Amino acid sequence: LVLRNRAKYADMDEAFWPIYDKTREYTMTSIEQRYDLYKAVEYVVKAQIPGDIVECGVWRGGSMMIAALTLISLGDTQRNLLLYDTFEGLPFPDSENDIDIMGNYAADRWREGWIKVDVNEVFDNVLMTGYPMNRVQFIEGMVENTLPSIITEYRKAAIVRLDTDWESSTRVELEVLWPKLSVGGILLVDDYGHWLGAR
Repeated sequence: LVLRNRAKYADMDEAFWPIYDKTREYTMTSIEQRYDLYKAVEYVVKAQIPGDIVECGVWRGGSMMIAALTLISLGDTQRNLLLYDTFEGLPFPDSENDIDIMGNYAADRWREGWIKVDVNEVFDNVLMTGYPMNRVQFIEGMVENTLPSIITEYRKAAIVRLDTDWESSTRVELEVLWPKLSVGGILLVDDYGHWLGAR
């Protein structure tokens, strides 16, 4: 975002811009969503909300890069970052509620490997942040299968970010992760305003 276009975001923290610049090509989320995540991380650190940061649906890792860089800037590198994804692209949308805000069925647009990014690429992207990689875990597979079996291995979550688009996966994520969210923690549902099934 060139400087002249940043004027309309004058109320955003100056500390956000270097993080934005380092991560802008690694996420499809809006600048407002990126800033929300930045502020969410800042909040849980300053309010001492315990727990890890969990994301379901990571694409190129941009959101977790924002989280990692924000944690580093605040001197908090003890939280685990858990990245759940198929790393094979979005699976076929199996609900009749997987419809976008324009009324288009996701199944009509779906194709094999849609937004696929290899796990090694995501690893390299997160590695660039300088966050301790022994605190980063990549969990490959359908969240419907991986979440129930792996979630018990760690403590509470301070932030849960859901971005798997479809109703079936979002439902499982909420059922499994909501009870793990710390009191005062934050739940972000990326596609709440775009996909009916996620909403």
